[in-house]
Amino acid sequence: MIDENTKMGALKTMALKKKKMTSFTNPVYKAYFDGSCGPRNPGGTAAYGAVIFRQQERIWECSEVYHPLPGRERQTSNNLAEYLGLIAILEQFIYIEAQHEPIMVYGDSNLVIQQMLGRWKI
Repeated sequence: MIDENTKMGALKTMALKKKKMTSFTNPVYKAYFDGSCGPRNPGGTAAYGAVIFRQQERIWECSEVYHPLPGRERQTSNNLAEYLGLIAILEQFIYIEAQHEPIMVYGDSNLVIQQMLGRWKI
């Protein structure tokens, strides 16, 4: 488990660097995430999946069903599930101390992508 200070420090570093983002033609790591919420969105069961490759070898994968706190079951959404997938990847990069390596993260959530690129407000 990653402590909150480490997690927040890494996210702040990402936020500060987001205006300097570049696309790597040959990143050391590639990661993919996806999330879903059903049968209702919002208010359904939220789940996500994530995978990390290091030079085309799968080194980590994760899939989880999100269990909200009692009384907050209706606060689940597809966007929440997508962010949980991204956060799982970022936590794993911190855990393996790869946050300074060339990394490309792929997802299909326009909201997550636009917010992480700083184009949309969070």
